[in-house]
Amino acid sequence: MRSAELVASLALATDLGLGQPEAHVLGQTVIATRQAAAAGLSEDEQAAAF
Repeated sequence: MRSAELVASLALATDLGLGQPEAHVLGQTVIATRQAAAAGLSEDEQAAAF
């Protein structure tokens, strides 16, 4: 299993557990990754943000 698939699965489970709209946490990971890229962080740092 790829790490992105694992994160997506955990994000959806977290949303269900916390009563958030579906894909709420997954959307936050996308925003964090985009912010890391815009800040000029290295690929390793961007992966950590994901």
